[in-house]
Amino acid sequence: MSITYISQKILRALFTIWGIVTFVFVILRMSGDPVLQILGPEAEPEAIELMRHAWGLDKSIWQQYLIYFVNLFQGDLGASYLDGRDAFAIVAERLPKTLSLM
Repeated sequence: MSITYISQKILRALFTIWGIVTFVFVILRMSGDPVLQILGPEAEPEAIELMRHAWGLDKSIWQQYLIYFVNLFQGDLGASYLDGRDAFAIVAERLPKTLSLM
């Protein structure tokens, strides 16, 4: 195998990973406002804004994407919107059962 072939494979893999990460980011943002889903539409406007700020959802979509991408490459999957637990811990906890199903 030549260096060109290996380089092309690595480049395609990186492009695929970038595409998947971007797709997941967009789908998560299109699924609705997580703050309203957690607090409900009848929540106080101050509480909604406070939670959006705490989760970084008050930033522009491009800033959120950049932060998401940088954190992902540092191994930080963030925190669960449902219970605030580390998302990596949740994935690791469920990985053995997922693998057994495969």
